[in-house]
Amino acid sequence: MSAGRLFAIVNYLLAHPRASAAELARRFEVSTRTIYRDVETLSAAGVPVYAERGRGGGVRLMEDYALGKALFTEEEQDGLLSALSLLSATAALPEKALLEKLSALFRRPAADWIDVDFCRWGSEAAERAAFETIRRAIWEKRLLRFDYLGAGGKTMGRVIRPAKLTFKHYAWYLQGFCLLRGAYRTFKIARMRGVEALEERFVEELNPPPIAEMSDDGNRLWVTLRLAPELEMRLLDEFYGCEIEREPDGAFRVRAHLAGGDWLVHYLLSFGAQLSVLDPPELRTALAQAAAQVLIANR
Repeated sequence: MSAGRLFAIVNYLLAHPRASAAELARRFEVSTRTIYRDVETLSAAGVPVYAERGRGGGVRLMEDYALGKALFTEEEQDGLLSALSLLSATAALPEKALLEKLSALFRRPAADWIDVDFCRWGSEAAERAAFETIRRAIWEKRLLRFDYLGAGGKTMGRVIRPAKLTFKHYAWYLQGFCLLRGAYRTFKIARMRGVEALEERFVEELNPPPIAEMSDDGNRLWVTLRLAPELEMRLLDEFYGCEIEREPDGAFRVRAHLAGGDWLVHYLLSFGAQLSVLDPPELRTALAQAAAQVLIANR
């Protein structure tokens, strides 16, 4: 649901006393079902909007209604402005314009207490361009085509119906219905290349499962690690929320639930000799074998 669309619907109805659901659906590029759902949401929030079905019907506001700041408490005004300010960090341009309009309506600027930039250092232009292409494809219900680097190191072309952007554990992911696999899939945006929104649109309402249920193919395992005291800063960055114990010599014992496979071995190698695997034993063996291969390759 888009807060920007809800306010835009109210503003449109203020200028057009009666509009059909089909007209609103075309204007905001959503389905009529979504429009009726938006009407219910607005009504539940106290906006006197209602829908009349049948010939001569439509969506209308109660006569003499005006959107005013009295609809919101000061706390709600601050919360709304802060939420829109955060949303503007995703390059959602309509929300930026809406933020300016609401700031003027409430006669109070958005509190400048937080700044969010989801781009990695040195990659802002490229990542913002890809993000904007994906965002517009989701809003406009356009098929999305891109090349994707999978876990096995192979790049494969994909065409999907994009559904949702998710930020999780320092990275952006795209959830969508993959036409190649015939099922919902999750794609890490950093591994996507040549992102292109196609002219072809889709009408299906997408409802992907939670990202935690889609990732790693269930290949997760509990691991117990020992990290040297020098890794405390990295430990806090990368194992936040895990079980961490400080040992008498200053080292850290960590228990975490991580994705398995080659990725985990390569990730643990990045800690060098300052990390040792305590459990499970098969992971300890795999890490030792990988380290031996690195040694051979660099003699």
